[in-house]
Amino acid sequence: MPKSALIGYPPATDHDYWIAKYMIRTLGIENGDPSQGFKVSPPRPPAGEYQFETRGPGLIAGLSICLVVMAGITGLRLYLRFFTPRLKSGLDDWLIIPGVILALAYPALQLAMVTYGGSGKHIYDCTYEEQYVFKYLAAIAQVLFFVSLGFVKLSITAFNMRLTGFSSKNWMIAHWTFFMLIVCYTLVALALTVFPCDPIWATFDIARLGKLDKLPKSKECLRTQDALVEIGKYGGLHLDNGGQDTDHFLSMWKRDSDRYPMHSLVFSEAQIYNFNLLEN
Repeated sequence: MPKSALIGYPPATDHDYWIAKYMIRTLGIENGDPSQGFKVSPPRPPAGEYQFETRGPGLIAGLSICLVVMAGITGLRLYLRFFTPRLKSGLDDWLIIPGVILALAYPALQLAMVTYGGSGKHIYDCTYEEQYVFKYLAAIAQVLFFVSLGFVKLSITAFNMRLTGFSSKNWMIAHWTFFMLIVCYTLVALALTVFPCDPIWATFDIARLGKLDKLPKSKECLRTQDALVEIGKYGGLHLDNGGQDTDHFLSMWKRDSDRYPMHSLVFSEAQIYNFNLLEN
């Protein structure tokens, strides 16, 4: 079976062909010829100037540390809560279990994107197949991110109930009102991340998108990230803290220099920005 071609070169397989077709269409060129490949700008440097660069090892190390820290701290917390006689488990502990499982799956997907999706490399060092895997895993990661965020916020709210909920009836009413707002937000987030496009699979399968007569219209694909962040703002969920929260993961890097564009995928606590691979 032939290997996938590098982006910027003619497709080596039928799958490459349709991926290149999709990439050309994202530039607004409906009838472009993908047989010559998707031309990147700037192009791959000449052999004498070319130097392979990747941030993959650093990303793998950082994400691995995140996995160990999250699993270790949360595992210790749950162990103490459930198996220490003087401590009592509560709703916050049960809610953090699905939250941490999804949170662990998220960097695990990032690791897969580094290994199989070309994360951390220059665009001209990535193959069409890596672009396909990257977009597919990024769409799944987006779903996991918002649902995980919802469970974590629910757990924090439940923990706050234990601290202050019994001090007054008004506090408890406020807690449960906020709790239900987060439940609604999480359900909306799940719906918008799983069903942002018509057809539904358009979010995940760019090769299949290339086979369509034309890409779905903008009105048929919601700007999911923007919608969810705005809902969070107006709902008082404090999902965007004005840049005060530290970005949890930076799995794809994009340099400021226009000479060496890279994939970029930045997840912060409040927002998920999936910058298109084609951006310079």
